[in-house]
Amino acid sequence: LLGSLQAQTEAEDALMGRFAMAYQHGRYAESIHIMDSAFALRHYVGTSAPTYYYLNKGAALGSLGQYPKALEIFQQGLALAESRRDKIGQVELRRNMGNIQLLLGKYVEVRTLFQQAMNLDRSRQLLQEDALLYYQMGLCAFGENNVSAAEDYIDKIKKFEHQNKELILNVL
Repeated sequence: LLGSLQAQTEAEDALMGRFAMAYQHGRYAESIHIMDSAFALRHYVGTSAPTYYYLNKGAALGSLGQYPKALEIFQQGLALAESRRDKIGQVELRRNMGNIQLLLGKYVEVRTLFQQAMNLDRSRQLLQEDALLYYQMGLCAFGENNVSAAEDYIDKIKKFEHQNKELILNVL
C-alpha cells in the first residue's frame, strides 16, 4: 500500500511539473490535457482531486478564452472547497471566477463573488488574497467608470499594507 501511495504521489508530482511548464509556456491546451490526466489518476485511485486541480484547469481554460467552461470548473472546485471548509480555496476560486466575470464585463457578478470571498473568516494566510480582492474590486469599479470607487479600493490596499507592515501589492 505504501509503495502504491508513493507511486501515485510521484505520478502526480510529475504531472504538476509538466502542467506548470506547459502553462508557463502558453501551451494551455496541453496543460488542460495534463490536468485531465491528473483528475483521471485521482478518479482511478478513488480519491477526490485537491482544490488546486480545479484552479489550474480553470485558469488554463480561461487563458484559451473558454470562459463558460472555466466558470464551470471553478464552480465544481468551489463546491468541493465548501464541502471541505477550505476557506483559502473558496477565496481563490471565487477570485478566479470573478476575474472571468470581469473579462466578460459582468460587474454585478464580480462584486458578488469578491464580496463573498471577503466575507469569509479572516486569517493571516488570507492577507494577500484580501489585497488582490480589493485590487480586483477597484478594476470592477473602474470598468463601470466609477473612478472614485476604484481609488477608494487602492486606498484600502495602502491602508491594509500599512497596518500589516507588509507590502502585498506594489501600489503607489
